[in-house]
Amino acid sequence: MGRAVIVRATLGIGTACMWSLGCESHKSPVAPSPVCSVAITPASQGFTEEGGTSTLAIATAAGCAWNAMSAVEWLLVTSPSSGVGPGSVVYVVRPNAASESRTGSLTVETQRHTVTQSGRPVLPCTFELNPRSTAVGKDAVDGAFSVTAPAGCAWTAASTAPWLTVTAGSSASGPGQVSYAIARNPNYAARDAGIVIGDTTFAVHQSGDTGVPGALNGIWNGRLIDYPGGRTFQMSLAMIGDRVTGTITGDGTGGGGYMSGTYTGSGPLHLEADFGDGKQYFDGAFDGPNRIVGTSTYNLRPPQYRFELVR
Repeated sequence: MGRAVIVRATLGIGTACMWSLGCESHKSPVAPSPVCSVAITPASQGFTEEGGTSTLAIATAAGCAWNAMSAVEWLLVTSPSSGVGPGSVVYVVRPNAASESRTGSLTVETQRHTVTQSGRPVLPCTFELNPRSTAVGKDAVDGAFSVTAPAGCAWTAASTAPWLTVTAGSSASGPGQVSYAIARNPNYAARDAGIVIGDTTFAVHQSGDTGVPGALNGIWNGRLIDYPGGRTFQMSLAMIGDRVTGTITGDGTGGGGYMSGTYTGSGPLHLEADFGDGKQYFDGAFDGPNRIVGTSTYNLRPPQYRFELVR
């Protein structure tokens, strides 16, 4: 009698057990993990110096995690900085206060989004003065004017003459004010100067002292004030242009001498009395319309005496 073989089949399960072969268990296959890759759109973005906000689209498979990070402090990821599956990232670009442009980036996993931002245009530094000028009399006077300039524009106020002094506001940046002092004009001639700020000048015109003559023409009576025993003399002077000529007579002149010198109509006066065997020098200035004071030396050697001329 032959060996019996029993076969059992289970329908709907897909397995068969044969006593002669033994039974094996068969499991259903498990789905493989997705391959994660990331793509971003757009790849780059440009901004003006004011900055702004933009959105970055992220394409990836469902279940794929990602992180977004900034490489520079002026580029900020606001929301979200991470996610799973497709999504988007919002970021902010801060204003650029510098004149130079700059470049930064955001990275999402291995993908980079490049951001370029322009620099802030450099404003031309122009200066407006109010008022732009002044005209004053011979006496000393103080004053001020305002300076209008764009913010960040540095400037310095500099006088063009020693008798015009900047007393406050000699340097600043942006809008400001300059104070000044004008010294008394002791000369017959008027004078002009200015305070320079950038490419602009505050103009100052000061009248001369009309009580001071513009010429030396005439007869002048003189004396050496501190000469032992006193000494008096008389000068007869005439001017052609700024050249002075004339004669001198009186005590100690040995019968007289010839005068020469220069005078421009303002400022110091220089006269020479030539006696043939020596020269007497007179250096002075007007003190009113009819008086000249200064110091005198003989042959430019000590002693030195004070002198006075009047007419």
